[in-house]
Amino acid sequence: MWSLDARCRPQLRADTTPAWTLWLLRAQVAVVYFFGGVAKLNGDWLRGEPMRMWLADRTEFPVIGRFFTEESTVYLFSYGALFNDLLAPALLLSDPPEC
Repeated sequence: MWSLDARCRPQLRADTTPAWTLWLLRAQVAVVYFFGGVAKLNGDWLRGEPMRMWLADRTEFPVIGRFFTEESTVYLFSYGALFNDLLAPALLLSDPPEC
């Protein structure tokens, strides 16, 4: 709609975008999430080590900061990030539900 060729030739102007462009964008983001999840499949991450160090530096966070040193919080955040990264590609590449 706002491209230079549409300005030069108004008959090319469209109010919609082709579906393949949206699928290509979704696939690119899905690849990043997938490989982020694969990178987290190691012993350190499964023991919560990177998240434990990161959360320990942020205990001054208002209201919930005191929970950041709890073992259950460390595992919740670690496995939550892992499952988020591994499930995001499936959600990005699936069709949205009809409302």
